[in-house]
Amino acid sequence: TTLNSVNCLSANAKVSGVQVTDIAERVSNYRGKVWHYPLRTKMFSHQVESLEAFLDGFLGTEYDYIGAFRSGGKGWSWIEAKLRRPDLTSIFCSELCAAAHDHIGIHDYKHVSRWSPNALARFERRRKIVTKPIRLK
Repeated sequence: TTLNSVNCLSANAKVSGVQVTDIAERVSNYRGKVWHYPLRTKMFSHQVESLEAFLDGFLGTEYDYIGAFRSGGKGWSWIEAKLRRPDLTSIFCSELCAAAHDHIGIHDYKHVSRWSPNALARFERRRKIVTKPIRLK
């Protein structure tokens, strides 16, 4: 994210927005709790390749502060889903996760822009898409 202070591994420079980072370094420098929700099933090699290409397309995409705010309320996100189409010209974490899972066929998300991090995690746990979370920090 824009808040990251380390160089993007792909650009070899500080980048605003979506970037590639060393996950261990990012977690160790993060202030707060970090949880990992592993996928329940292993991805096929074609899914991994498709996911990597999909995510590469978002490098440098700015963080969507307004979208993150709009996704926050349960009622508000439902209204937003009815009134607005998904918009990935700027992006926030749960929106990118939902879009990625939709892209590789893990789940069909009708409106990727409406998911807050907590709502997406709870939904994917209930649908058995991801396993019990593991606390990394």
